Amino acid sequence: MNRILLIFFVILFSCDNYFVPKSTNPIARLNQDYLFEDEISGLIDDQQEKLDSIIRVNEFINQWAINKILRSGAKLNLSENKLSEINSMVYDYETELLSNSYLEALVNSTISLEVDSLKLDSLYKQNYEIFKLNEDLIQYVFIYLPNTNPDISQIRGKLRRYNQDDRKLLDSISYQFIEHSFADSIWHRRNDLYKTLSIMNNYRYKSLKKYKFFQFKDSLGLYLIKITSLLNKGEHAPIEFVSPTLEYMILNKRKVNLVNKIKKEILENAIETNKLEVYKDE
Repeated sequence: MNRILLIFFVILFSCDNYFVPKSTNPIARLNQDYLFEDEISGLIDDQQEKLDSIIRVNEFINQWAINKILRSGAKLNLSENKLSEINSMVYDYETELLSNSYLEALVNSTISLEVDSLKLDSLYKQNYEIFKLNEDLIQYVFIYLPNTNPDISQIRGKLRRYNQDDRKLLDSISYQFIEHSFADSIWHRRNDLYKTLSIMNNYRYKSLKKYKFFQFKDSLGLYLIKITSLLNKGEHAPIEFVSPTLEYMILNKRKVNLVNKIKKEILENAIETNKLEVYKDE
């Protein structure tokens, strides 16, 4: 019989006297290793068919058993050098995970998340040329009102002009609208407009962009859309739009500096307390 297969059979059928831990719900056993019910709880979904859950659990058990058998076989058959190399890799990976997680916790407990507007403005000016738009940006308002509304003409005229008084009036009668938005200080990508207004497409957008006003009637009501500000592809993005990017740049630089500071302090403390000694050849 093949030596490796023989080893697998030894692994599978040795240890006849096994011990099942109390207060547990084992669902599978391989020699003295057990797989417990709570370890597969994430595989069972109340929304799934019972058969699907059973299949997923069986696949997990099979893979669990295969991994256990292969792991035991590897420890018996791989060379000492290979096992030593793997253990070293595991140690290095564990050390990296633990170190990075602890360092992240130290940084998060110390770092200031406040970003001064003056720093944002300064960074924006320094990087002004890289903030060019690869698509249009628009600020707009819209109203979707019932076809039965008796004041359609007046409402349309107010939205087309849309000065401060018009805004106040339209806002005061917004209960008459099916949908509306007067958030004209927010910049939107063209695709965001398409998602908000399902009636919008490339052809209609071109008309809206050209005339800064567009209306469309469907079976339920009338859409009225007004562009209040427009920036074309290739123009520089406004600071309000790129502020999240600027904040990320500032916080990321602050984080890097803090990480370097913490590492330096750790080393200095280890040396001062004689926990770390570096032996140099004379």
